[in-house]
Amino acid sequence: MLGGREIIDRAIKLILGFTDIAKNLGLDSEDINGLTGLAGELVYNRSTSYSSSVRFHGLFKAKGKMLER
Repeated sequence: MLGGREIIDRAIKLILGFTDIAKNLGLDSEDINGLTGLAGELVYNRSTSYSSSVRFHGLFKAKGKMLER
C-alpha cells in the first residue's frame, strides 16, 4: 500500500507530464474534450508498447484490407 508521500510524488509527476503533453499537443485550458481525452489516456491506457496501445484503442487493419483514414 502506498503512503501519503508516495501518492503525492506520483501525482506531481503525472500532473507535470500531463501539462507537458498538453502543451506539446497545443491544448489549452479551453480544450475540455482534448484535455479529458488526454487524462483518460494517461489513467486508463497502461500499454507499454505501440502495438498494445493500438489494440487498446481498437485501431487495426481488417484482414487483407487497407483502411482509409
